[in-house]
Amino acid sequence: MPSDPESVDSAQRPARYRSSQAYAGLFTYRTLRVDPEQFLVDQFGVEVRVASRSGSEWAERVQVVCAEIDALPLQAKDVIRHGIDEIRIQGDESFVPGTTGTWSAGILRINAEAPSLFRSPCPEGVARTRSTVLRSTILHECGHALVEDPRVGLLLRDYVRLVAAAGWLPDPRKDPLAYGPCGDSLDTLTDHYVSALREIDSRWEPDRSVGAIEGPGTFQLDRDMMAVPPPGPRPELPGRPSLGLRAPRDLARALATDGERGLLSGGLEDCGISLATVDRAINRRPAPSVYAQEGVAETPAELFRCLHQRTPGDRVWSEAMREARRCLLDPWRKAERLGPPRALAPGILVVSPRGFRPRSDSLRRRRASRGRE
Repeated sequence: MPSDPESVDSAQRPARYRSSQAYAGLFTYRTLRVDPEQFLVDQFGVEVRVASRSGSEWAERVQVVCAEIDALPLQAKDVIRHGIDEIRIQGDESFVPGTTGTWSAGILRINAEAPSLFRSPCPEGVARTRSTVLRSTILHECGHALVEDPRVGLLLRDYVRLVAAAGWLPDPRKDPLAYGPCGDSLDTLTDHYVSALREIDSRWEPDRSVGAIEGPGTFQLDRDMMAVPPPGPRPELPGRPSLGLRAPRDLARALATDGERGLLSGGLEDCGISLATVDRAINRRPAPSVYAQEGVAETPAELFRCLHQRTPGDRVWSEAMREARRCLLDPWRKAERLGPPRALAPGILVVSPRGFRPRSDSLRRRRASRGRE
């Protein structure tokens, strides 16, 4: 990868999460009795900060986090190496209630007091559940880091396409076009949303990264796309319109409430739309998961998690998952195929009965081949 990512055309530049190195596993560090935090420093260039250094519980939490990162798929490891500078393990008071983790400006924060993440001691079934939730949290935040990277990240057009594929729609009385032939095709619906965004702010360039410094920013994107955006660090601009998008679940509830009050049918008739058409549109593209409906910004990150942590209930072959694979996974796989062969991460010596020795060439090849997907 070039040392200066801006020195080549963006179309020729490999995806930023393409790593030029494989990873030495946590097992090697444990064998050498090296602090697990050193594993994150060596392999990922990540510094670990813990709210309290006292007590064995906090040390155990660090080890659990290291073990989960060691077990992540290769693409997520590459995102951590290039998109995360620091991991902070903090208490409940640092988070909005119910939050297990956040990512912002290169810092991944994990709620050390969330009962779904850390329990000690715990039976085997609970330990398995804890691992699943913690891995889900880390993968989801890696999705944010990948999508919002200012140098490569995800292009606005692809970002909007993922949101549209996950079923986000406007109120049919305010934007009936999304419920007609325009909404049947993901291509035309995406173009419709992008065009509406550019009417709000011309800086929304469809072929520019969502996290690009020149753009309005991801917090503003939530406000420009959602009917009810989540609270953010910056106040909303007075009088600025939005696309008014709602997740399928929330839109159905809002329309049902209006229907009970007798406020729905007349408005739909004025737009020439039937209730059957609205119902079909809402169910046309189901959301990939419940959390993907929490906010526009959560949808691409949650799709990244679904790609790497499929469960029997996931809609693996839904339109949203197919688009996520194309936008989030295929560029990384292409970089893997076209990029240089992987080398090992910082050299680690292995303990043997005869003392320390470097890894053999056969071990290097074996580890590198296991690192490929």
